[in-house]
Amino acid sequence: MPTPAAPLSKPRQRGENLLSELESALAAGITQEGIAPDAASRVAIAVTDRISEQFGGIGAYIPKGGNRHTQSRNAEIAREFTGNNIDELVARYHLTEVCIRQILKRERAMRAPAPLPTP
Repeated sequence: MPTPAAPLSKPRQRGENLLSELESALAAGITQEGIAPDAASRVAIAVTDRISEQFGGIGAYIPKGGNRHTQSRNAEIAREFTGNNIDELVARYHLTEVCIRQILKRERAMRAPAPLPTP
């Protein structure tokens, strides 16, 4: 009778969960592009394995979306800000309070009228 495998440590379990979520997200995205689900799943597994081999063991920051997405998201956050709904924006956009406040500060600065030239 084989002995049961030892449970994974918390960091290792989080890593396994991340790979599983990545694989699922890739398969869903590939399927949305018109690829058959079984082929999409095989590609997703191969890509996830490659990412794991190449980048496994390093701490990496993965930004949310590209610049186009970020700009429109930030403008949307600024439009939705009412002065007292930071917690709501944090929950809706899955960002930290510090990040939301930085976005609001940058958006205000970009929309501020240019100072008048001094004579």
